[in-house]
Amino acid sequence: MIKDKDLYRATFSLSTLDVDYNRFRDTASVGGEWHRQVDEFNTGSVFLQYARLQYPSSPVRDADFYGAGVGWRRAYVAADAAGVPGAGAARQEKMTPHRCATICRATSTPCAAAWP
Repeated sequence: MIKDKDLYRATFSLSTLDVDYNRFRDTASVGGEWHRQVDEFNTGSVFLQYARLQYPSSPVRDADFYGAGVGWRRAYVAADAAGVPGAGAARQEKMTPHRCATICRATSTPCAAAWP
């Protein structure tokens, strides 16, 4: 959706990855972006993302993914310069309780110490 100098985008995705005709991983994700055209040469952006990764044959690998980032684009007026983009991002992946419990059992670590 474009409104004045702002562009908003929302995404939703579901996917399945099969390996040798067997379901290996299911992914569900949602994201959002905001782009703001500051002037005719500069645009700033911010994004957020969340994804859930599930492994039907190996639930210990299940994970939640969180992502966030900011970006800046500056256009230069010259015959051979189209633009110079810049961006930064941060992400975090968290273990599910099931995965944490499995790792704790395997390493003899108390789950309270391992679970954030």
